[in-house]
Amino acid sequence: MGVLVMEEYRRVYTMSNENIGSYKELYDFDGARLLTLLGSGDQYFNSLLYGVSDATIFDINYTAWLYFRIKYKAIKILSYEEFIKVFVLRDMYDIEVYNKIVQVLDYEEINYYVYLVNSFNNMIYSSQCFYPNVIITSCDSWKDREELNPYLNRDNYYKLQEVLNKREMPRFVIGNFMNMKIEDGYDILLLSNIYDYIDRDMDRYIEKVYGYKAQALVNYSWFFNDRDKEFIRRGMSLDKVKGLMKSDNYVLSLKR
Repeated sequence: MGVLVMEEYRRVYTMSNENIGSYKELYDFDGARLLTLLGSGDQYFNSLLYGVSDATIFDINYTAWLYFRIKYKAIKILSYEEFIKVFVLRDMYDIEVYNKIVQVLDYEEINYYVYLVNSFNNMIYSSQCFYPNVIITSCDSWKDREELNPYLNRDNYYKLQEVLNKREMPRFVIGNFMNMKIEDGYDILLLSNIYDYIDRDMDRYIEKVYGYKAQALVNYSWFFNDRDKEFIRRGMSLDKVKGLMKSDNYVLSLKR
């Protein structure tokens, strides 16, 4: 694929608002092969801390893959404080950190990163870069996220950095989950709330998930609703987990 121009960039999620910290207790990650939605990339990063041996990530948004590549390479070289400053608090104007990051990026990634940095001079462009942040970046509220998003913890960040520096970047598949060819060998599927964005044929969706013969996060819900009841009727298990805003969230799974 060629280099994207500004008009072709799409908005990305910079950080997950799921309780990824709960997944370690819900699924057996140790030595597992993982297929996960890319999104912010946080599902992938935390899964490495949980012991995943191999992972494939997918998304319909190629810009999310660009952002992930930058984030991935940045974690490998930045201090914890530098990473938080740029990727959580979105302070992109530290020239020393900027120079560190661009030195490890390829041409396509540099173009996109420069676009992101320049966009922060204009609130309209900034809103076109990212989906609304679930963290109030002007305060220390992100520190409350360590339980839900474990690699934001300082010690975990450096553990992740060590892991990434021993690995190759994961395989990326661009496409809709429902159109992807089922491949054998995966132990875990992390599908977030993609059901909200596909064709809504629940039976077809569940049949697709069953085809992988793996443990699966089938749907993540921030509010329990009639759709979740339908998932339960079709054999999915329900776990209630702590949510970002101190409310309950719900994880619907196919457990093996």
